[in-house]
Amino acid sequence: MENSNKNAGSNGTQPSDKANTKMKPTTEWIKIATEVCRDAARGELESRVLNIEPGHEIAPLLDAINDMLDLADAYVRESATAMTYAAESKYFRKVLPTGLQGTYQNAANTINTTIEQMDLNETTLAETRRVQAESEMREREASERLQQEIAMGTTQIEQGSQQVAVASQSLATGATEQAANLEEISASLEEMASMTRNNSENTSQASVLANESRKATEKGQTEMQTMSSAMDDISKSSSQISKIIKVIDEIAFQTNLLALNAAVEAARAGEAGKGFAVVADEVRNLAQRSAEAAKNTSAMIEESSERALAGVKICQSVVAALDEIGESAKKTDELLTEISSISKEQTDGIEQINSGVTELDKVTQQNAANAEEMAAGAQETAAQVTALNETVAKFSNKGSQGTDLSLAA
Repeated sequence: MENSNKNAGSNGTQPSDKANTKMKPTTEWIKIATEVCRDAARGELESRVLNIEPGHEIAPLLDAINDMLDLADAYVRESATAMTYAAESKYFRKVLPTGLQGTYQNAANTINTTIEQMDLNETTLAETRRVQAESEMREREASERLQQEIAMGTTQIEQGSQQVAVASQSLATGATEQAANLEEISASLEEMASMTRNNSENTSQASVLANESRKATEKGQTEMQTMSSAMDDISKSSSQISKIIKVIDEIAFQTNLLALNAAVEAARAGEAGKGFAVVADEVRNLAQRSAEAAKNTSAMIEESSERALAGVKICQSVVAALDEIGESAKKTDELLTEISSISKEQTDGIEQINSGVTELDKVTQQNAANAEEMAAGAQETAAQVTALNETVAKFSNKGSQGTDLSLAA
């Protein structure tokens, strides 16, 4: 295309200096118009048909081509400028619709509407981002508060677990010591049971001796001639009985002491030793009754001895003295029988106490084992709380980093 045809501007019609100048052929104008149209097709909208001959038959077509190119060039330039500003978020620049008609004017209005919508969208997006940032800030603050509450809760749990561990360990130690004390009590009760069995055996022997004394008294009543010998036997038997009664009295005294010690240990055991204290008190009562019976028996034996001596001196009162001796021997037998029964009851009571102590020892050992398990569980809980604190701390760090990245975006 010749340079003369690329001058941008208004209509290219020029007045002729000579009316009789010869006009260009139509084919040449068509060729020029074709080149201009091809330039426009390549995007060179500044190309125009210049020096149009007004009187030429094709001049209106050429003017229409130039008008069309002017309109297209103005639309493209305005659109490009408006979109360039919009790309830089400058939405105040619009396509000027002046001179635009038809589709170009509709397209310009559409572009302007689009730019206005972009402006509104960006404003909405900015508001959305602001609201989102505020929401994320509130969420972060709520998360931090929650993490602080969790940290406080886990700290309290950890402290409580440590206290439980210490208390459980102390309980286990106390239970172990209590189990040792119960073993000592059990040994003491076993010794008491052995002494009580001996007491019962001695009482049985005393009962046999009392029976023999009664038989001797009866024999003395029928055999007056052997009265002196019988009195000597009675004196010897009374001496032996006194020794046995003394042994019984000592056993009763020891039993009383052991029952007192058992009551003290039951008081130390508290609620668990309440029944044990009742049994220990009953054992002490039985021991006191044994001592009283032994004392009475001893007095009777002494009286029998005195009467036997008096019988030796006063022969005429032998029969009466022997009657008294027989009655005393009978009472002695009854008392010894009662002492034997009491001793048996003491043995049964001590065995029950020993059984209760054994059961209490098992419970105490089980408590010690449970306390150790509780201490181990408390330590494990403390370790789990520590791991939970570490997890919460990691979550807190990740949450803070994520929120910062969102705010930065």
